[in-house]
Amino acid sequence: MERFTRVFWAFGPAIKGFTFCRPLLSIDGTHLYGKYKGVLLVATGVDANGGLFPLAFAVVEVEDTSSWKWFFELIYKWIPSVRAPRLITFISDRMKGIIRALHEGFGAPHHHRYCLRHIRDNFKKKHGEINLQNLLWQAGCATDTLVYEHCREKIKSLSLDAHNWIEHNLKPQFEHRWALCKDEGVRFCMMTTNCSESFNGVLKGARAMPIQSLVARTFYRLNSYFNKRREDGVDWTTRYTPKNESILHRRIEAARLCQITVFNDNKW
Repeated sequence: MERFTRVFWAFGPAIKGFTFCRPLLSIDGTHLYGKYKGVLLVATGVDANGGLFPLAFAVVEVEDTSSWKWFFELIYKWIPSVRAPRLITFISDRMKGIIRALHEGFGAPHHHRYCLRHIRDNFKKKHGEINLQNLLWQAGCATDTLVYEHCREKIKSLSLDAHNWIEHNLKPQFEHRWALCKDEGVRFCMMTTNCSESFNGVLKGARAMPIQSLVARTFYRLNSYFNKRREDGVDWTTRYTPKNESILHRRIEAARLCQITVFNDNKW
């Protein structure tokens, strides 16, 4: 007797388009509801203007090591731009099944980073003080090692238990997986899995549909996304995308307010 267990899909234009996106994928799983149960797995990239770039999908029975390993194997098989010479960075929560599945299922060198929001949520369960949570977030997002160390020392001075939680759960040898200043730039300042979770939200109504209808809905959603971006892109006249132009403009304006002080050793 044949029985449906899993299905994986990725659309040709998205596969080709990912070649021009930053080498980063946010991965997340969300439960289906209604008559048809299971878990929807999604791998989402980010385009040059910071927009969502949903790349690969799967429906599996349960979210475990086996299903994630199978998902990563098929991403590697069907999406050439995730292979060498590119080194893809995967951002996920700290589910042990994902860590093991990436190691065993993805057949190419890669980076793995943790979602800082999930870390903060887990930290919050043990340490509800908002000040401690903010310091953990600031430590994770710090671009400078001195700021990171200052936040860590501040946490230790306020709560030794909170400090010990970080040391135990976010072991020093894995600081690069959650702290931006230790990251070496491979996560492109993306600190959370919000992009894949956002697309899961877009599909909320579709998650009660039969599997065939769910696949069709992802096709029409992506078709609408990419058509809109193509139409918007026709009107772009700047060298960089609007979002990056805006970032550059803000930083140029901020730089104009800087003051330079000359220190002459002869005067001291």
